[in-house]
Amino acid sequence: MKIMLSACLAGEMCKYSGGNNRNEKAVALFEGNEIVKICPEVMGGLPTPRSPAEIRDGVVVNREGKSVDREFRLGAERVLEIARREKPDLIVLQSRSPSCGVKQRYDGTFTGTLTDGPGVTAELLMKHGFRVVDIEDLELSEIGSPALSTEDPRRNAVTYAEKNRELYLRQKRMLGIFLENGAITKKQYEKSLGDLTEKMGMEDER
Repeated sequence: MKIMLSACLAGEMCKYSGGNNRNEKAVALFEGNEIVKICPEVMGGLPTPRSPAEIRDGVVVNREGKSVDREFRLGAERVLEIARREKPDLIVLQSRSPSCGVKQRYDGTFTGTLTDGPGVTAELLMKHGFRVVDIEDLELSEIGSPALSTEDPRRNAVTYAEKNRELYLRQKRMLGIFLENGAITKKQYEKSLGDLTEKMGMEDER
Protein backbone atom coordinates (compact mmCIF):
# COMPACT_ATOMS: atom_id res chain seq x y z
CA MET A 1 0.00 0.00 0.00
CA LYS A 2 0.95 3.61 -0.46
CA ILE A 3 0.35 5.60 2.72
CA MET A 4 0.62 9.35 3.14
CA LEU A 5 1.71 10.09 6.71
CA SER A 6 2.15 13.16 8.88
CA ALA A 7 5.93 13.48 8.90
CA CYS A 8 6.08 14.06 12.66
CA LEU A 9 4.65 10.57 13.22
CA ALA A 10 7.63 9.11 11.39
CA GLY A 11 10.05 11.04 13.58
CA GLU A 12 10.67 14.10 11.42
CA MET A 13 11.57 17.08 13.62
CA CYS A 14 8.85 19.32 12.25
CA LYS A 15 6.52 19.73 15.24
CA TYR A 16 5.90 23.35 16.29
CA SER A 17 8.12 22.81 19.34
CA GLY A 18 10.99 21.56 17.18
CA GLY A 19 10.40 17.96 18.23
CA ASN A 20 8.33 15.16 16.74
CA ASN A 21 5.39 12.86 17.47
CA ARG A 22 7.14 9.63 16.48
CA ASN A 23 4.84 6.68 16.99
CA GLU A 24 6.95 3.53 17.22
CA LYS A 25 4.02 1.17 16.77
CA ALA A 26 2.87 3.08 13.70
CA VAL A 27 6.37 3.06 12.22
CA ALA A 28 6.65 -0.69 12.78
CA LEU A 29 3.17 -1.33 11.42
CA PHE A 30 3.78 0.65 8.24
CA GLU A 31 7.13 -1.05 7.57
CA GLY A 32 7.30 -2.46 4.06
CA ASN A 33 4.71 -0.04 2.65
CA GLU A 34 5.45 2.97 0.49
CA ILE A 35 5.33 6.01 2.75
CA VAL A 36 4.83 9.60 1.58
CA LYS A 37 5.67 11.98 4.44
CA ILE A 38 4.12 15.43 4.61
CA CYS A 39 4.14 18.40 6.99
CA PRO A 40 1.65 21.03 5.79
CA GLU A 41 2.89 23.73 8.15
CA VAL A 42 6.49 23.49 7.00
CA MET A 43 5.34 23.15 3.39
CA GLY A 44 3.39 26.37 3.84
CA GLY A 45 6.56 28.22 4.75
CA LEU A 46 6.47 28.21 8.56
CA PRO A 47 9.74 27.66 10.46
CA THR A 48 10.58 24.96 12.98
CA PRO A 49 10.27 25.64 15.84
CA ARG A 50 7.34 28.05 15.66
CA SER A 51 4.65 29.45 17.89
CA PRO A 52 1.74 27.01 18.40
CA ALA A 53 -1.35 27.79 16.36
CA GLU A 54 -5.06 27.04 16.64
CA ILE A 55 -8.16 27.74 14.57
CA ARG A 56 -10.28 30.61 15.91
CA ASP A 57 -13.49 31.60 14.11
CA GLY A 58 -12.28 29.82 10.98
CA VAL A 59 -8.89 31.54 10.92
CA VAL A 60 -5.59 30.00 12.00
CA VAL A 61 -3.78 32.23 14.49
CA ASN A 62 -0.71 31.65 16.63
CA ARG A 63 -0.49 32.11 20.38
CA GLU A 64 0.54 35.74 19.94
CA GLY A 65 -2.66 36.43 17.99
CA LYS A 66 -0.94 36.74 14.61
CA SER A 67 -2.73 35.19 11.63
CA VAL A 68 -0.87 32.29 10.03
CA ASP A 69 -3.91 31.30 8.03
CA ARG A 70 -2.25 31.91 4.67
CA GLU A 71 0.67 29.61 5.47
CA PHE A 72 -1.61 26.85 6.76
CA ARG A 73 -3.83 26.97 3.70
CA LEU A 74 -0.89 27.13 1.32
CA GLY A 75 0.57 24.05 3.00
CA ALA A 76 -2.78 22.28 2.70
CA GLU A 77 -2.92 23.06 -1.03
CA ARG A 78 0.60 21.71 -1.50
CA VAL A 79 -0.30 18.50 0.34
CA LEU A 80 -3.36 18.17 -1.89
CA GLU A 81 -1.14 18.49 -4.97
CA ILE A 82 1.08 15.69 -3.67
CA ALA A 83 -1.93 13.52 -2.87
CA ARG A 84 -3.31 13.98 -6.37
CA ARG A 85 0.05 13.05 -7.85
CA GLU A 86 0.89 10.13 -5.56
CA LYS A 87 -2.66 8.74 -5.22
CA PRO A 88 -2.17 7.21 -1.75
CA ASP A 89 -4.41 4.33 -0.69
CA LEU A 90 -4.72 5.91 2.74
CA ILE A 91 -3.73 9.10 4.53
CA VAL A 92 -2.87 8.88 8.25
CA LEU A 93 -2.61 12.17 10.13
CA GLN A 94 -1.61 13.42 13.57
CA SER A 95 -4.43 13.92 16.07
CA ARG A 96 -5.83 17.32 17.12
CA SER A 97 -3.52 19.37 14.91
CA PRO A 98 -4.84 22.61 13.34
CA SER A 99 -3.49 21.16 10.09
CA CYS A 100 -3.83 17.41 10.41
CA GLY A 101 -6.51 16.77 13.04
CA VAL A 102 -9.23 14.63 11.49
CA LYS A 103 -12.03 14.62 14.07
CA GLN A 104 -10.99 17.21 16.63
CA ARG A 105 -8.71 20.19 17.03
CA TYR A 106 -7.97 22.75 19.73
CA ASP A 107 -10.60 25.48 19.95
CA GLY A 108 -8.51 28.63 19.51
CA THR A 109 -8.34 29.63 23.18
CA PHE A 110 -4.92 28.02 23.79
CA THR A 111 -6.28 26.42 26.96
CA GLY A 112 -6.03 22.81 25.80
CA THR A 113 -9.77 22.71 25.07
CA LEU A 114 -10.86 20.51 22.17
CA THR A 115 -13.65 21.08 19.71
CA ASP A 116 -15.10 18.83 17.02
CA GLY A 117 -13.96 19.42 13.46
CA PRO A 118 -10.95 18.78 11.23
CA GLY A 119 -7.80 20.78 10.72
CA VAL A 120 -7.17 22.75 7.54
CA THR A 121 -5.30 20.05 5.61
CA ALA A 122 -7.46 17.14 6.75
CA GLU A 123 -10.59 19.03 5.75
CA LEU A 124 -9.24 19.84 2.28
CA LEU A 125 -8.14 16.26 1.63
CA MET A 126 -11.50 14.84 2.72
CA LYS A 127 -13.33 17.42 0.62
CA HIS A 128 -11.50 16.06 -2.42
CA GLY A 129 -12.41 12.47 -1.65
CA PHE A 130 -9.23 11.11 -0.06
CA ARG A 131 -9.43 8.49 2.68
CA VAL A 132 -8.10 10.19 5.78
CA VAL A 133 -7.82 8.67 9.26
CA ASP A 134 -6.62 9.90 12.62
CA ILE A 135 -3.59 7.99 13.92
CA GLU A 136 -5.45 7.30 17.16
CA ASP A 137 -8.30 5.64 15.26
CA LEU A 138 -5.99 2.84 14.20
CA GLU A 139 -6.08 1.61 17.82
CA LEU A 140 -2.38 0.88 17.68
CA SER A 141 -2.22 0.26 21.40
CA GLU A 142 -4.18 -2.94 20.87
CA ILE A 143 -1.98 -4.33 18.13
CA GLY A 144 1.27 -5.32 19.74
CA SER A 145 4.08 -6.65 17.58
CA PRO A 146 5.48 -10.15 17.20
CA ALA A 147 8.95 -8.69 16.72
CA LEU A 148 11.66 -9.60 19.19
CA SER A 149 13.24 -6.85 21.24
CA THR A 150 16.55 -5.57 19.96
CA GLU A 151 17.96 -6.70 23.32
CA ASP A 152 16.67 -10.24 22.84
CA PRO A 153 19.62 -12.53 22.02
CA ARG A 154 17.31 -14.69 19.92
CA ARG A 155 17.04 -11.91 17.31
CA ASN A 156 20.39 -12.86 15.80
CA ALA A 157 19.10 -16.37 15.25
CA VAL A 158 15.94 -15.30 13.42
CA THR A 159 16.02 -16.57 9.86
CA TYR A 160 15.09 -14.62 6.75
CA ALA A 161 11.93 -16.71 6.41
CA GLU A 162 10.90 -15.89 9.97
CA LYS A 163 11.51 -12.20 9.47
CA ASN A 164 9.58 -12.29 6.22
CA ARG A 165 6.65 -14.03 7.91
CA GLU A 166 6.76 -11.55 10.80
CA LEU A 167 6.60 -8.61 8.40
CA TYR A 168 3.80 -10.22 6.41
CA LEU A 169 1.66 -10.82 9.51
CA ARG A 170 2.26 -7.26 10.71
CA GLN A 171 1.13 -5.79 7.40
CA LYS A 172 -1.83 -8.15 7.22
CA ARG A 173 -2.84 -7.00 10.69
CA MET A 174 -2.51 -3.40 9.56
CA LEU A 175 -4.86 -4.00 6.64
CA GLY A 176 -7.35 -5.60 9.02
CA ILE A 177 -7.26 -2.54 11.27
CA PHE A 178 -7.79 -0.25 8.29
CA LEU A 179 -10.80 -2.35 7.26
CA GLU A 180 -12.29 -2.41 10.76
CA ASN A 181 -12.00 1.36 11.04
CA GLY A 182 -13.57 1.97 7.63
CA ALA A 183 -10.35 3.37 6.20
CA ILE A 184 -10.48 0.94 3.28
CA THR A 185 -13.27 -1.04 1.67
CA LYS A 186 -13.56 -4.83 1.66
CA LYS A 187 -12.61 -4.82 -2.02
CA GLN A 188 -9.50 -2.74 -1.32
CA TYR A 189 -8.63 -5.02 1.58
CA GLU A 190 -8.85 -8.16 -0.56
CA LYS A 191 -6.80 -6.63 -3.36
CA SER A 192 -4.11 -5.28 -1.04
CA LEU A 193 -3.91 -8.55 0.87
CA GLY A 194 -3.68 -10.51 -2.37
CA ASP A 195 -0.91 -8.28 -3.70
CA LEU A 196 0.94 -8.48 -0.38
CA THR A 197 0.61 -12.25 -0.20
CA GLU A 198 1.89 -12.74 -3.74
CA LYS A 199 4.71 -10.23 -3.37
CA MET A 200 6.01 -11.86 -0.19
CA GLY A 201 5.37 -15.45 -1.26
CA MET A 202 3.11 -16.15 1.72
CA GLU A 203 0.25 -18.02 0.06
CA ASP A 204 0.27 -20.61 2.82
CA GLU A 205 -0.34 -17.94 5.46
CA ARG A 206 -3.35 -16.25 3.91
